[in-house]
Amino acid sequence: MKKIMKDNKSSYFHICDKDILSHFTELDLEKLQQLIIWTGRETEIWLANRNRVYFNQWVRDMCKNCGIYSENHPQCPPNLPSVASLQMDISFYSLVIIIRYNGFRRFSNYDLLKNATCKKDLPLCDQEELHNRQLLRLKIRYISNELQSSGFQTLPMSAGHCRLCEPPGCHRQTCCKPDESMPAMEGMGIHVFDTMKRLNHVMQYPAPETFSFYSAIFIKKTITP
Repeated sequence: MKKIMKDNKSSYFHICDKDILSHFTELDLEKLQQLIIWTGRETEIWLANRNRVYFNQWVRDMCKNCGIYSENHPQCPPNLPSVASLQMDISFYSLVIIIRYNGFRRFSNYDLLKNATCKKDLPLCDQEELHNRQLLRLKIRYISNELQSSGFQTLPMSAGHCRLCEPPGCHRQTCCKPDESMPAMEGMGIHVFDTMKRLNHVMQYPAPETFSFYSAIFIKKTITP
């Protein structure tokens, strides 16, 4: 693993496989680094071959234990592709970018969050956390869109439950924000803990009071440098 960026001990960029640099120009890498930095948040990035990603049906099944899980949510199983189907889909992509953003907090009351009819029903601390998690998805989508404009095909996945339409909770089987929303890595059957072990990174569990979310963008260069 090669570390190529370190900025004030807050941002790290890991190149995990020897052949990865052949997919990028120096300009590509510089742009990627700038896209991913999120001011005020500790950031860590892994660029790896997509076969480093580990799938497990058990992870997908665990979604049902989430306090916000709904069979009617378009970004929850069973409304997502099967694990086998996803594994076949990502064989098209060459690489994966995994991004860790730190500084998120637990909600103070999940029952209230699930049953709220509007954001004002929540305590101020939960309103702020909800906003931060909405921004996370928008950030990943922005990175994905910018990579597409640079000649990459992308498949983005964020972390945790999609909250772009919450509260109230989304119970539509068809997503009303398909250009912004995306499924979570876990909902697609990706075992994040084991994947990160393959990249020599140990995740903390149980998570501390302030914790990280991990997102992924599968990519393939469609324009030869």
